[in-house]
Amino acid sequence: MPISEVEKEGIQSAVDAANEGDGKQAKSILTKVCGPLWESVQPVMWPIVGELIKKSLGL
Repeated sequence: MPISEVEKEGIQSAVDAANEGDGKQAKSILTKVCGPLWESVQPVMWPIVGELIKKSLGL
């Protein structure tokens, strides 16, 4: 299932937020972009976002 340009921009915004250490904002954006699919993709996406956040914090 291809993603739309709007969804792609949303995912990029979430990655940017994660890279800035803002996990709350990243999760909020991903929840909005993924919609009802968030529950099923969260186990895959959230660890990736978590690693970006840890990297941004130097952990």
